[in-house]
Amino acid sequence: MRRRLLEQNPFSWLAARARGPVVAAYAWVGLGALICFALWLTAGNPWLAARNGLLAAVVLHAGLNWIIAYAGGKRLGEERQTGGFEVLLTTPIKSGDIIVGQHKGLIAQFKMVWLAVLGLDLALACAAFGSGGWELSTGSIYLLAWVALELMWVAVHLEAASRAMWIGTWTGRPAYAALQAMRANSWALFWLWFIWQAGVGKYPQRHPVQLVVFSTFLVMGVAGAFGNRGTLREKLTRELRDIAAAPIPARGDRRFKSWNPQIIFPPGRWGYFDLTWPKANVPRIQSSKSHKPASRTGR
Repeated sequence: MRRRLLEQNPFSWLAARARGPVVAAYAWVGLGALICFALWLTAGNPWLAARNGLLAAVVLHAGLNWIIAYAGGKRLGEERQTGGFEVLLTTPIKSGDIIVGQHKGLIAQFKMVWLAVLGLDLALACAAFGSGGWELSTGSIYLLAWVALELMWVAVHLEAASRAMWIGTWTGRPAYAALQAMRANSWALFWLWFIWQAGVGKYPQRHPVQLVVFSTFLVMGVAGAFGNRGTLREKLTRELRDIAAAPIPARGDRRFKSWNPQIIFPPGRWGYFDLTWPKANVPRIQSSKSHKPASRTGR
């Protein structure tokens, strides 16, 4: 895999060398599977209700989201801290190659982890059928809702990784970047709680129309997350050189508190907002028509 990545994009090969986050992801998924199995052995078939499967999936993907986001910001954060960008950006590798390479390396690393999580989610979804009382129509809509849920998780993981890459490039702190990226995706947890409270956990007793409506909202969230991912990738590609030349912000800098990509731009380039506050005094440029030297007391 690394040989193939090296031929396609050297930065993908570099990003895929970090195996620590992948091992942590496998350990997290394995621990989640063991806990679910232990709860089933302890509580029996009543634990296989739909609400328990949804809650287990939320906890599982919340932890996995942080691990993937940490892996996304790790390599770029290290390059920021060590000054590696100053070396990389003087090579034939372009800014777009670095960002695309990081994304490809991340997908190559976590591809098998995603498949393992997909299998565990499928087991959690199908476990609800063990409680009985399901009809063909209700069960089909229930499974389609889980498909929408899986699409949402993929979109949220990729969006969080892109946001962590951007924040990690600015700060050089991948763990902090992962936490901030997860905070931006808190809307996903809200929608899942809303769906749970609306009665999804009581299926198949509730009417399936509710599940169809909330699945539609999940699909809309998927589209929004993919759109944010594209915006963040484009922004980081366009501003990577300027961010690498800017000073690393202090930990308590309130200008970076919300990490809103709409208002944060690197300083020193025409068209970007200046991050200094109050704004620094910029010396006036003398007119090209004047050839008189400046006085010793003047600027």
